[in-house]
Amino acid sequence: HILMAAMATPGHVYPLLTIARYLVEQGNDVTLFSGALFREQAEAAGVGFIPFSDDIDFDYRHLEQHFPQRAMLPPGNAQMALALKDFFAAPIPLLDRQLRDALAKTHVDLLIVENCFYGVLPLLFSGQRPPVIVIGVTPLSYSTRDSVFYGPRIPPKLLPPDLSHEQLVDEETRGLMSEVQHTFNHAMVQSGGKPLEQPFMDTLIGRCDRFLQLSTTELEYQRDDLPPSVRFIGPLSHHAAAERVPQWWAPDDKRPLIIVSQGTLANVDLQQLIGPALRALADLPVRVLATTGGRSV
Repeated sequence: HILMAAMATPGHVYPLLTIARYLVEQGNDVTLFSGALFREQAEAAGVGFIPFSDDIDFDYRHLEQHFPQRAMLPPGNAQMALALKDFFAAPIPLLDRQLRDALAKTHVDLLIVENCFYGVLPLLFSGQRPPVIVIGVTPLSYSTRDSVFYGPRIPPKLLPPDLSHEQLVDEETRGLMSEVQHTFNHAMVQSGGKPLEQPFMDTLIGRCDRFLQLSTTELEYQRDDLPPSVRFIGPLSHHAAAERVPQWWAPDDKRPLIIVSQGTLANVDLQQLIGPALRALADLPVRVLATTGGRSV
């Protein structure tokens, strides 16, 4: 029996469902713990389902209704910090209770979570737990000496020798990082644990039994101090939908294809990236595919 857990957004749930389908085909019993919006997809894949408590089951399509203050913040680190505090950290105590309740009610041989399901953090410090595999569905968020999670993503080799990544993180961003870490520490104490001794994302990666990153090393900064639990396993196999894809370009069109996306959450204002990208690329000899993450336009 394998229990899986994912934050309730498509980019976090669908990779786990792809893995779940394979595990079910191999004869395993799989249950998904996530938002109620994804019950139908889980059951269609032959997967059992446990919904989040209504108190923390946010509809990703209308986050501005759950977090109205988000619209008053500038895009970038400020909105990211709010999401980390309110969407990811604050629900930890309740997610932890639900997760432990599920483990107590049925025998679980393996727990698989995606890397933003921080409700697993308290359990990682428990001596009595099943093995935990974390699936990396976002860029690898580990703050090694070769990279930082927040701030400018400048490769170390391009930095002057007397300038470090940490020096490029401004005071405002440092303040936001501190607020986020404080929120995670508070959530851990509320869950009956202790404040974290490392950044929250480093703790998750360092304490799980295996961290499987859905990427290749070529798409990441070169790092030589990652925990031994980290493995790069490449992208998941994709099964094309039954419906026909429109023939937007001739089959022999050799122009480079550029895909533009603001992700699964940031589609309220398409002028943050999609609009500027379309204008910037309009006169270049390229093909452009823009996706709005399901939001009606």
